[in-house]
Amino acid sequence: MKNISLLLALIIITLGNIATAQDVIRVHNGDDVIYQQTVEQIDSLKLLDSITNFYPNTGKFSLPTAGIDSITFTRDIDGEIYIIYNGSQTTIINPFSTQGVTITDSLGHVKATSSYPNPDLKYHVLGSTSNGSLQITSTQSIRLIMSHATITNPVGAAIALNGTTVTTMYLSAATINTLSDGSASKDNAALYAKKNLTITGPGTLNLNGYAKHGIKVDATLMIESGIINVAQAESDGFNVKEYTQHGGTITIIPKSDGIDVSNALTLNGGDLTVLATSKDVKGLKATTVTINDGTHHITVSGDQSKAIKSSGNTIINGGNTTIVASGSVVLETSGSGFNPSYCTAIKSDEDVYIYGGHLDILCSSTNLGGKGISVNGDVAISGGYVNIITEGNGANYTNETGAKDSYTSACIKSDGDILLSEGEIICLSTGTGGKGISADGLLVIGRENAPDSLLSLKVTTTGNRFLVSGSGQNADYANPKAIKSEGKLTVNSGIVNVNCTQSTEGGEGLESKSTLYIVVP
Repeated sequence: MKNISLLLALIIITLGNIATAQDVIRVHNGDDVIYQQTVEQIDSLKLLDSITNFYPNTGKFSLPTAGIDSITFTRDIDGEIYIIYNGSQTTIINPFSTQGVTITDSLGHVKATSSYPNPDLKYHVLGSTSNGSLQITSTQSIRLIMSHATITNPVGAAIALNGTTVTTMYLSAATINTLSDGSASKDNAALYAKKNLTITGPGTLNLNGYAKHGIKVDATLMIESGIINVAQAESDGFNVKEYTQHGGTITIIPKSDGIDVSNALTLNGGDLTVLATSKDVKGLKATTVTINDGTHHITVSGDQSKAIKSSGNTIINGGNTTIVASGSVVLETSGSGFNPSYCTAIKSDEDVYIYGGHLDILCSSTNLGGKGISVNGDVAISGGYVNIITEGNGANYTNETGAKDSYTSACIKSDGDILLSEGEIICLSTGTGGKGISADGLLVIGRENAPDSLLSLKVTTTGNRFLVSGSGQNADYANPKAIKSEGKLTVNSGIVNVNCTQSTEGGEGLESKSTLYIVVP
């Protein structure tokens, strides 16, 4: 608190005693001006230990004293808008009322409409209301500055940005801002934006979506910085068309998906934590998932849930990603039997490419039949560190044709080809019948004529086989397999360690249903 001690003498003293009517009072938080007004519009202020009360001519509002670094006086007022909530009473400072900006208040529910021709008009939002909202419609981009704002709207979005252009939400330093809707809300989120929304600044934003989502954006949501917490989301934490994260610290605890993206999801930095506990949900869901940098912790504990789900490709170039998938398999009715749906760490309908970064995956013992990486297309790993552990057991079931069948856990499973050329790859499967690496197509380890040092591959299975059907010589077992390919399996180079430590027979290290080639230089 830089200058607050000098101001304690002003408690319950009118500002008229210390400044002229032409002066402007400014309240500072670090480099940010969080409130300003001409002195003639302020009757007095009271500084208390925890709260500072301001008494403008229109009523009263409060700010946390800890969020005020200094109070200064100047002769000029900046052309910025202030919306200050105090329960059902709102203070509005609008220097642009004759320049195309109309702001109305109905017992804490504020509507702003702007045709102001210049971009990035600043709207400061402060104060608290348990039954209020803010709706802004603008033809130009705006900058929304949040400073100790707590807004709850029981019947709609706390903030709805309905403009035809982009919005930047700035979280002022050392401020905690909270946006909540109610279970009776007719909107889809606590914070809604029709066009692109960027969130930045060093402050904190807490979001509670009691009706549906925490944030809903019909365009691109970009996170540059800030602390963002979605402690309550009846559905998705973020539901957006495009998503990019460059920084910030984000924690999402949803009842449905963590981040649901219609198109591309890109992680370039920052810290992201998703804790999804419901059945059949996704931690991250998008057409394409690209991880370039940052730290990510994604946990899914519901049956048949997916930590990362892409309907296209999943691409990992860098960053540190930790995934825990502890839900289990669900047998869905299909034909004359069932079709298993697994709890999976990374599931891609097309391909998975790993070029770098640090990836740790744990499919715990509760995750029966769990998959670390499961791909309908191909898997290609050409760099980085990949460590996958699957602990769940396999089991029998009746498949859709009515025949006895089995499912087992697998660290890496591909319906297409698997190409492992560079990097450090560790796969450990401890469940019964578990698979380390399994390809329905070709499986290629290393590059032809490449140095062995470029690839370190260690695959271990410790679980025993189990009986699927029959007996004696006609018995059919689900056997643990370290590296298995339905097509040609080629080992070109690399340092390859394969361990099958079963206490019964059935464990297999390298298996190809076609041809096995080991290239010796």
